Amino acid sequence: MKNLFCKIKQSNFWSIMIIGLCGATVYSFMLAAPFKTLDDNHSIINNEAIKSLDNIGQIFQESFFGSGHYYRPLVSLSFMLEYHFFGLNPFYYNLTNLLLHVIIAITVFFLINALLNDRLLAFFVGILFAMHPIHWEAVANIPGRAIILSALFGFIAFLFYVYARKKKSLGLYVASLASFILSLLSKESAAMLPIILLSYLIFIEPKAQRKNWTSTIIGIIPYFFIIFTYIIFRKSLGIMNIYPWRSVEETVLGFFTFLQSCLISLRLFIFPVDLYYDRSLRVFGNFTEPWFWSTLGVFLIAAIILLRKRKTYPKAVFFFLSWFFIDLFPVSQIITTIGVQPGYISTAEHFLYTPSVGIFALMVIIIRWLWNANQKANVCSPNIFKINVAGILLFFALITVQMNFQARSAIAMFERSIKHQPNNSRIFYSLGIEYGLREMPKKAEGYFRQSLALEPFQPIARIGLGKALCDQNQYWAGIQEYEKVHHPGNFEELLENNLEKAYAILIEKYKIRIVNEPQNAGFYYSLGVMYSKTDQLTKAIVQYEKAIELDPTHKEAFFNLKSLRKFIKNDTSSHSF
Repeated sequence: MKNLFCKIKQSNFWSIMIIGLCGATVYSFMLAAPFKTLDDNHSIINNEAIKSLDNIGQIFQESFFGSGHYYRPLVSLSFMLEYHFFGLNPFYYNLTNLLLHVIIAITVFFLINALLNDRLLAFFVGILFAMHPIHWEAVANIPGRAIILSALFGFIAFLFYVYARKKKSLGLYVASLASFILSLLSKESAAMLPIILLSYLIFIEPKAQRKNWTSTIIGIIPYFFIIFTYIIFRKSLGIMNIYPWRSVEETVLGFFTFLQSCLISLRLFIFPVDLYYDRSLRVFGNFTEPWFWSTLGVFLIAAIILLRKRKTYPKAVFFFLSWFFIDLFPVSQIITTIGVQPGYISTAEHFLYTPSVGIFALMVIIIRWLWNANQKANVCSPNIFKINVAGILLFFALITVQMNFQARSAIAMFERSIKHQPNNSRIFYSLGIEYGLREMPKKAEGYFRQSLALEPFQPIARIGLGKALCDQNQYWAGIQEYEKVHHPGNFEELLENNLEKAYAILIEKYKIRIVNEPQNAGFYYSLGVMYSKTDQLTKAIVQYEKAIELDPTHKEAFFNLKSLRKFIKNDTSSHSF
């Protein structure tokens, strides 16, 4: 062990090999995972734009998910290349995520070493980044590609900036700017990099290396200019949708809910036993809730301690803390709401992918401090201390393996989420979709109904319920559910296709029933309704007239026939000159 640490201190080779091997091993268990989520469907399976290399220009002009909210063309480009070479084989999409994660972990090693000139500390930060289970959601789910690509280019941009400052290299500086652009084109949160660079200049860069603050700040301005240009470009494309809170009070409550989630996240870094997909947190309802004041109290006490100890603690502690919170600012609920459903904000574990570097560095700094303290106090032998550290790493690795096994099954992943958070409507309708795909419509129906009980106006859950009922031959009930959807959003085409198929099937069924029971006025009336709904008005009139002929007391047929004739007459008149 001692010889290995000596090799790590002397050469990068062993660090690269160990970090790469550890990361690849613990995350390799997710390679058998299928496409699992709605994001997979939107961004890959049903995304016609990625299915031809001729559409490269198109993906640079369109919103990711088509919502006008996200702009991530490099993510779509990566999916396009994978589709071109491998089609819809999820193995290769998962493999790309895994390889990128390993490369990023190695980049983190180089970055921390460049920042602190401490190869051993950088090695352990790289190991934690490669193996820690907090990253399972980003790595083991294909749509995590946005986070992974943004992190890769963002860390490279940071690394090149540090090298450029040290070596006075214009080439490395330009490479840093180029990498920053690529990071922005992968995910919006990359815009936090120049703030992190300023924190680096304040807390880490040696004063002797800095001539004066004016020239240093000038070197940061191009990063902000890139952000400004990026915003102008997105605005020209119409991809600037944000969803602000309705009032200042809601914004404050949302922000403090985010701060509460930060405390939960810090605990997950140390004891990650309850990780799950699509984590969310109930927004504080008012300023009198005990958890609101507890959260405020914890942050005030922490701020006071840090202020009082600012000359005692190494500056690196303040830098890595600032890295964590700066990187999380885009999901702080201040710029825009990031919700799961009414009353809940998203606190997804994949948000922690890039901010985790700050926490991992702090963890290693604390462990080193404990090591030095133990050396002085001789509380336990060095070998016992090393065994405990190895045990912690093994603990993290085993949980990572467990979460990657969970990620191989969409149902297992979603059911784990429901176990930990039974109020997440998104997970319920995701389970409904999965059971629907497995031709288990009755079970799918139950999950869609549970989702709608939590969020009645969720269009995909309502459409899913309609489909589940149709799959059980309850077409009329299914159509009624479809028709309750008034604002389908991105699911308008799906809704129209499902309705069209349901109408067509019911029309054929009523035709068969009429053949078997030609004297049943109700069947003619129902067939007329179906023709009306599909704009086959002439055929609808014929069926209503037949229903009235068989049953002169059929009020609904009389009413529909009269209304339809009036509609046709008015429509004809409106087109007369």
